[in-house]
Parts: sequence; C-alpha cells; structure tokens
Amino acid sequence: YLFTKVIKTQINASLPFNKKIWKQIISEKIRNQALVLGLCNQKDNAEFLYKISSTVKSGDTENKEGYAAKLYWKFLFGPNFVRDRYLDGINSLLNYGYAIIRASMARAVCSCGLLAALGIHHKNNLNQFCLVDDLFEVYRPLVDYEVYKLANQNKKEVTPEVKKILADILWIKVSTSNGFSPVDTDITIAVII
Repeated sequence: YLFTKVIKTQINASLPFNKKIWKQIISEKIRNQALVLGLCNQKDNAEFLYKISSTVKSGDTENKEGYAAKLYWKFLFGPNFVRDRYLDGINSLLNYGYAIIRASMARAVCSCGLLAALGIHHKNNLNQFCLVDDLFEVYRPLVDYEVYKLANQNKKEVTPEVKKILADILWIKVSTSNGFSPVDTDITIAVII
C-alpha cells in the first residue's frame, strides 16, 4: 500500500547515500568471504581479508572488492582457479548456486515494492535486476562455501543431487541481530531494512 512512496524514496536516493550503502555491501561481502576462509581452516588468509574489508571506502572507489576476490578465489580453490561464469566444473556449480540466491533476492525485492531495475551500484540498462545484483553480493560466500565442500567431495558437475544441495542453501540458518534465521528469511529481512 506504500508502493508509490517506496518507489519515490528509491528514485530520490542521493549518490552519497548509494555510495555509503555500496561500501556496506562490499565490506560485508569481503567479511563473509573471510568467514568462509576461516571455515576452510585458512586463518591467516581469513585475517588478511578481514583487514581488507575494513579499508573499503565509500563507493568502493579503490575496488577492494576486486582485489579481495582475486585473492579469495586463489585461497579457496587453489592458485590455478579462474572464476569465469562461462567455464564448467566449479564455475558451473557457483553459477547454479548464485542463480538460486538471486531468485530469492528478486522475489524479496519485488515483494517489498522496490524497483528491481534501479540499482545502487549496478547500472546496466539491459539488466532488469540491478538492485537484486547489488543486494545479493553479501550472500555469494554462502554458495562459495557449499561449492567448496562439494568440490572436496569431487562433485564438480551440476547433477540432480548437487542441485538439491545448492537449493538447500536457502534453508541454512545464519546469525542475525535477532538470532538465527534461514537464508531465505534473512534475505527478505535485509531487503525490508
């Protein structure tokens, strides 16, 4: 019932406000990547990423996201790994998992009355889900960790079994300020806030 008000607020968001939000998103994404490395028994590498997350500036003008990602992928999947959405193997598992999280985020964004095409940082005129792509960045490391575990079991193809495992990411309980919630619920709460 507040659809018009919500859209006007979204449209009128200032550039400094959007840059501040983007900084928060990227800082949290890098912290979550560090958390994944910690879960993978890479304490020193995790600490290094935590330090990077604390240096992100408004709008991520120094591209700490890209710098952290370059290190993160090598730490997580080895020095020869290249993140490329067009490659098979681990990359195809990442793509599938991201699609699941992105769909949940799209549902949350639309159900809250936000314009999915009006992004904070992503601005591609051909993308109808720029805001979704902005907001789901924080959740990518959840997929990364599940894919890491699958890869360690030598499951590197998108099979029905792997699809189910990746779809179940939405039901993993994550820590929130109000206790623990399934990822799918946390996504909705994050969009509302």
